[in-house]
Amino acid sequence: MGSKQIYKPIKDCCLLVTDGAHKSPKTLDEGFPYVTVRDIGDDGSIDTANCKKISLKDFNLLANGNCQPLYGDILFSKDGTVGKVALVKNEKEFVVLSSLTILRPDRKLIDSTFFKYIMLSPNIQDEAIGLKTGAAIKRVVLRTIKEIKIPLPALPEQQRIVAKLDGLFAKIDKAIGLLEENIAHTQALMGSVLDEEFNKRKKIEYVKASEIGKVIRGSSPRPKGDPRYYGGKVPRLMVADVTRDGMYVTPRIDFLTEEGKLKSRPCPKGTLTIQVSGNPGTPSILNVDACIHDGFAAIINIDENVWSKRFLYHYLILKKIEYSQLAKGATFQNIKTDIIRDFDIPLIDKNDQEKISDNIENKNRTIKLLVETQTQKLNHLKALKSSLLDQAFKGEL
Repeated sequence: MGSKQIYKPIKDCCLLVTDGAHKSPKTLDEGFPYVTVRDIGDDGSIDTANCKKISLKDFNLLANGNCQPLYGDILFSKDGTVGKVALVKNEKEFVVLSSLTILRPDRKLIDSTFFKYIMLSPNIQDEAIGLKTGAAIKRVVLRTIKEIKIPLPALPEQQRIVAKLDGLFAKIDKAIGLLEENIAHTQALMGSVLDEEFNKRKKIEYVKASEIGKVIRGSSPRPKGDPRYYGGKVPRLMVADVTRDGMYVTPRIDFLTEEGKLKSRPCPKGTLTIQVSGNPGTPSILNVDACIHDGFAAIINIDENVWSKRFLYHYLILKKIEYSQLAKGATFQNIKTDIIRDFDIPLIDKNDQEKISDNIENKNRTIKLLVETQTQKLNHLKALKSSLLDQAFKGEL
């Protein structure tokens, strides 16, 4: 591909450019696959096993309306998450929602895999994302996608580029896979550190969580969104705050009015909280005075002469990991307050609690640094794929 490279609109390279169903059919527990943008993986996979299912009647209706991709078609997401790309190689038939564009290449002009790589290239991705319109849901309209111009070298050159990219990407994907395994193993060390620190003591007396303080449940003002209660200056803890901050959390997402605070559950700075829904069992310690809603519980009135909240936090993290391992394949919907009250907490001298917490945090800092280093390498490899695509379609590969 050189300076005289020909560019053509997508519509001139395809036998069909359309999108899926604009009206969602009724979904069933069992039936025929109905794929949406959420079923397209970042790796280009198409999840027909876990997607929504519809009746045979609705499936046939959509298939007859050009909503069924064929082998060799390209799927390109145009609503919400714009720019996901998948080459259809599934043996199982499926239909798609309007969030996905079906691009049926003219095989006399363009190779399917070459087309996939073009749609993944930085230039096309940037152009498509830049063409998004709409207020509530950002999308790229179909007529705009049809007019996007793509490079169209001769078929032999397309096949040369595909062979080159396939070989390079196979090596990069292998390296990415190894790094992802290393990151997973390194993160698993955090659980091992907790387990080692808490279980190396042979004889430990336990008390119930209800004995170390009062276990309370959060509360939310009703109705939700009422301006009398919401939109003030009183911080309210959200799951996303805990996900972002970790152990010491400062709510920054949601706020109540003073009147809303009276209908919620205010907690002082330093309160030990536990998620009961969303990501059940996850603890955190409030860095500021804040309210907690009914997706959280808290342990208040803890005697800090006897208990280190850092120690309690780390112990609850261990319990969460253990519960998750026991429930592999299942999903925790919530944890009842009574279950939290019944948690067994090891009764250890406070000085030892602090030493355990220090050991855990020092080791976790080392583990976190290892994960960050590996993640940087991972991101570099992913960026390398984009760079290779960019080179390929500039004639530099």
